[in-house]
Amino acid sequence: MVVIGYVGSGKTTLLRSILNETKLLKGDMEIKGRIAYVEQEPFIFPGTVKENILFGKDFDKEKFD
Repeated sequence: MVVIGYVGSGKTTLLRSILNETKLLKGDMEIKGRIAYVEQEPFIFPGTVKENILFGKDFDKEKFD
């Protein structure tokens, strides 16, 4: 799926709603399956490459490799 539209048309709000990052005022939302979201601008925090990959989660050697 691709979301396109004019500036200010609600693309970011739609995506944030799907990611449960906005307040639901009324109605229901159901997501089936998995969601991946990739920002247009990368977010890299000061630290090692490994720390940026793990993003605070526990180290799992099999998954990391």
